[in-house]
Amino acid sequence: MLTECANKVVMDAQKEAKFVGHKYISTEHILLGILGDANGLAAKILKSFGIDLNVSREEVKKLIGRGGGCSGLVCKDVRFTYDAKNVLDFSFKQAKFQGHEYADTMHLLLGLLHGTNGVVIQLIQNQGADVNKIREEVIKKLGSKIEENVHQGSKNKIGCKVEENVRCDIVTAESSRNNQIKCPIVSHNNNLGGKKDENMNKQMPALEMFGTNLTKLAQEGKLHPFVGREEQVERVIQIICRRMKNNPCLVGEPGVGKTSIIQGLAQRILSGFVPEKLKGKKVSGNNSTMYLSHV
Repeated sequence: MLTECANKVVMDAQKEAKFVGHKYISTEHILLGILGDANGLAAKILKSFGIDLNVSREEVKKLIGRGGGCSGLVCKDVRFTYDAKNVLDFSFKQAKFQGHEYADTMHLLLGLLHGTNGVVIQLIQNQGADVNKIREEVIKKLGSKIEENVHQGSKNKIGCKVEENVRCDIVTAESSRNNQIKCPIVSHNNNLGGKKDENMNKQMPALEMFGTNLTKLAQEGKLHPFVGREEQVERVIQIICRRMKNNPCLVGEPGVGKTSIIQGLAQRILSGFVPEKLKGKKVSGNNSTMYLSHV
């Protein structure tokens, strides 16, 4: 269960999503909820490290932009993105691990700081604060050592199971984001680097010659932070994991963001916040120009 303050943060996240016309609640919306509760413990920790809450809110709003799915507060069917579900799941598991009956705003903040959440990390670094020190301070305040390896998919105490393709309703909620890469190739390679990866490349010389290993680029930190397209990445993951008709195809004019969605998929796989079927897989981007030049 959530404390009153944490529940308010999640409710505010839902309101923020609706207000800007988004049909989903992302980690950025949860962050806006935390930043908007100046009296919350999480916000106080951020302020103690010199982070200006108002400036941060405006910065996040600029990053996520406005959506076109609905207009203002009339959005009704608002769902959590996969990353947002994992933040909630992580928060509940940490609270339970530490012997707390309720998850507080600090657990939510810790969930946002866990893994590779680009917007939160970028926001903190832009204001000159140290991410690791903030994480350590949160852990210190919670008064317990944090369990590093938290498994996904368990039943939490808000009445929903946090896993892919499942809508998650908070108890008091109303009805609760220019390469021509159009079709991602997901290689069934359970190793993201090293000798096994090299052996795989030797077995697949054409893919090595004509493709770009996006998962490896993500591992090396060479991809831009992924912001605002969680809903599209979520849909790509759902299609790939289907038993049949599992070939997603992204179409659109150059510059609309097809490549960024596939890069987001690679970063998601690297972070581990994907279904078991995709864990350890490799995403390769095809270069059509190379095809033509070798005809």
